[in-house]
Amino acid sequence: MSFRWMRIDQHTGTSWGNKKGRRTEDRFFEAMEVSFVKEMLEWVSDVCRASQKEDAKGIDAVIFTDVGKLFIQIKSSEAGAIKFQNGRHCRHRMIGVIIIREHHSTGDIREKAKTILTELRQSVLSVRGIE
Repeated sequence: MSFRWMRIDQHTGTSWGNKKGRRTEDRFFEAMEVSFVKEMLEWVSDVCRASQKEDAKGIDAVIFTDVGKLFIQIKSSEAGAIKFQNGRHCRHRMIGVIIIREHHSTGDIREKAKTILTELRQSVLSVRGIE
């Protein structure tokens, strides 16, 4: 039997990692406000948090585009991203992973998201035979 140690916040009862993850996700959604995203990527129509069902599949954000939904997993470390990419969620799905560090600015987050979303969209177009 193996045990995993977690730091628990005494006030909320949640693990430190969950709290940090939620804070990282909040920063992503603040940076991706729809009016800005529509200017940055004209093929994006909306950005929202994943539903519980989508979250269970490893999706944190759903981006509505001209090619359908694009999915994003938000991580705060490279180790977390690698673990996710090697895990059960990523095997048969196209889910982009964005790593957001505490020192990243809103502009940094937007540029990372733009790159990942553009790559995901291109992958969808390639699968459909549209270049």
